[in-house]
Amino acid sequence: RKVGRITSTCRSLALGRPLALGYLRREHQEPGTRLQAVWEGGNVPLEVTSLPVIPHRFPGQGPAIPCP
Repeated sequence: RKVGRITSTCRSLALGRPLALGYLRREHQEPGTRLQAVWEGGNVPLEVTSLPVIPHRFPGQGPAIPCP
């Protein structure tokens, strides 16, 4: 059953994995909810997370997150 749609994707160098942004029906928006996307004829597992995915690090707030 369709519960939303992906609007954009990218590969996160900081997290070492792909990220996707999109729209979901309200009943599926809880962080930790596991879903599947249909992509190139197969299913891709997804997990709903809250934003920001990586915490902001402004001057004076501790070390930055290292990028590989």
